[in-house]
Amino acid sequence: MAKYANSYDTDALLREPAVHSQLQKLLGPQIAMLRHNLFVKGAVDVIGGALQVEGNAPHGGTEEEAVVCVSPMGPIVQAAIYSKGKFTVYAADGTYENLMRCIKDWITQVNSQHIDRLRQPENVLVVKPR
Repeated sequence: MAKYANSYDTDALLREPAVHSQLQKLLGPQIAMLRHNLFVKGAVDVIGGALQVEGNAPHGGTEEEAVVCVSPMGPIVQAAIYSKGKFTVYAADGTYENLMRCIKDWITQVNSQHIDRLRQPENVLVVKPR
């Protein structure tokens, strides 16, 4: 799985047999919605040791989004879809407390409409070296 870290080969990661089978089991027919809401995506990020693929539907940023997180241990796969103002999270154990940090951090970003990625918060000081 490490070969996907920081790569743009997101589709190959999602097609990995262990990842693909868990996504199908977790989401069932909602896998089509996940794919739709991951249509526009960037590189595979590493968040808290897990691989993360996040994206949005075409022209759907801040409205229709999704994320898949893959812990290399196992691997363990979790996913979430944001649609019509609500999150649906898919995790084998079904508890929020045990979600990967990449899912929880993504939820925080989407809830804020990604504002902290676009505008510096008032309580953040950025220092340039002298």
